[in-house]
Amino acid sequence: MNIKSIKLYLIPISIIFAVLCTFIIKTPVYADMGPKPSITIHVNNASEGQEYYIGLLGYWDGDIETEQYVYDDSLTEKENKACQIITEYDKSGWSLFRSPVGDAYYHSDETDTYTFDYMVPDHFKVILVTLDGNVYLSDDITKHKFNADFEYDVLTGSIKEDVFAGMGMYAVLVLFSFICTIVIEGLVLWMFKLFNKHNIKYFFIINIVTQIILNGILIYTEYNGFGLMLLFIFPFTELLIIFIESKYYKKRLVNREGEVNSKRNILYGIAANIASVVGGYFLASFIISIIEFFIT
Repeated sequence: MNIKSIKLYLIPISIIFAVLCTFIIKTPVYADMGPKPSITIHVNNASEGQEYYIGLLGYWDGDIETEQYVYDDSLTEKENKACQIITEYDKSGWSLFRSPVGDAYYHSDETDTYTFDYMVPDHFKVILVTLDGNVYLSDDITKHKFNADFEYDVLTGSIKEDVFAGMGMYAVLVLFSFICTIVIEGLVLWMFKLFNKHNIKYFFIINIVTQIILNGILIYTEYNGFGLMLLFIFPFTELLIIFIESKYYKKRLVNREGEVNSKRNILYGIAANIASVVGGYFLASFIISIIEFFIT
């Protein structure tokens, strides 16, 4: 590969790298940014028309000072009593779990679905108190998913995690990610003058393999409660994919004359993956903003 060719192939890499730098500079950094664990409770068999308050109980070894409830003049006497029971609950080491952000408990609504997020216990019980003063407790359970969904039966006290919740949406996201990858990396393939019948076969094979690797790691991380580690795992996974694809392309891609240029192929592997990460991010953000616009 001569100097002129190197400069030619460095043009798209430079453009992509500049966009990446702009993205990093323009993206605000917060001390508290990143994914947050959550617990969503779907309540079943609650008394028809009966209002209640619901919260999570955490288990504590040793003594813990429970928070004293302060009466709220905007609530009825029954509502205040129910809130007091939840707030001051302390039996056998179980007491109300309070996150630094958000509400510790919720008033019932028509959805019977309540999400606790930011900081949530891995091992917990659900406490439900009706306005008549009846207290219902679920069995204790340990969550596995980072963002976990649970079905809680008030009558039996049973609670179980729905490990397949959200899989339909995740499948859509995986398909969307794969299509974006193919389109963006295919465009870079064309920019490198490597878009031909011979290379397309290898192009699809390696992208299918690396998408399986990427999503396999992400699914394992999410469904074993390590979602917070995505901040660290994702960049290393992308670097691994860049290495795998560049190594794979090195001796397989050919130009229009049927010649193999290893250096150019490696440069393509690097540029294509940087482009798919950056371009995929902006495209996803654009689509999400459109969805939010129509929803709101």
